[in-house]
Amino acid sequence: MNHTMLRELFRFSFSNRRMYFTAAMLLLAIIVLDFALGGKLLTEEDSFWNGFLDPVVGLGTLFTAFAVWWGEMSQDWRDNLPKRLTVDFLFNRRRVMRCENAYLAGESDIRALSMQIGAQMVKAQLDFKAAFVKSHGGEIRKSEDGGFELHYRATFELTKLPEKLEKMSTGQYLSWCPPFDEVEVKLIEEQEEDAPISTASMGR
Repeated sequence: MNHTMLRELFRFSFSNRRMYFTAAMLLLAIIVLDFALGGKLLTEEDSFWNGFLDPVVGLGTLFTAFAVWWGEMSQDWRDNLPKRLTVDFLFNRRRVMRCENAYLAGESDIRALSMQIGAQMVKAQLDFKAAFVKSHGGEIRKSEDGGFELHYRATFELTKLPEKLEKMSTGQYLSWCPPFDEVEVKLIEEQEEDAPISTASMGR
């Protein structure tokens, strides 16, 4: 491992595991200081370690174990939540299609599922900027049944307007929502008509 990789590892540890990183650095500093003082901090019977730090470290170890367990349990709970996907299809930076709250198997299926949804909505294959497909989200929110779910969003920028959409008026878009019986035409909200849709403000 070269020094660049080591520096990035330390940076990642400090950013994402700051509590553990700080504890490790503090312990390392105490060991170095004890070595410089000839063992007066850690090894002597009446040392600072035996009189104070040992009980504190014991409690800290217990707390750390609980924190790790809690973190893993929280992550497992999050990973097992039902997943939903909302997809926006834009043309000239304006929404022309949206599918809301589609059932999603996993985060890796977002792109493929979005393409299938768009094709099914207009009964044709879509032409879009593949390099500009954006997906984000994964936020936890309340579901309609009172539980929780993970909600993802995706945005596709079309390069060609599908034939089914050519006759729609400005300010309208195709909408597909639960229970997914049929595709409807809806009006874009008034505040969205005067400004292009951005990926930072796709919420309704």
